[in-house]
Amino acid sequence: MIQYDLIVVGGGISGMTAALSALENGVKNVIIIEREDSLGGVVNQCIHSGFGSSILNVEVQVLNMLILLEIDYLIIKFILS
Repeated sequence: MIQYDLIVVGGGISGMTAALSALENGVKNVIIIEREDSLGGVVNQCIHSGFGSSILNVEVQVLNMLILLEIDYLIIKFILS
């Protein structure tokens, strides 16, 4: 079983940025847990006709950093009732 030093719940821009910040500050093993089909959070729902393109650009840069730094992420689909 892989052990993590930090588990980030939520793969939106804040969660992805928190994971990157943790790595920059010496945390070794980080995983992001997301309930949607992909990382990105609300920006995935808001981009149309250029709206949010500046946010999207920042988010794409953050996502590329996650890939380069090989941060693990896990997509968990579940419904609480």
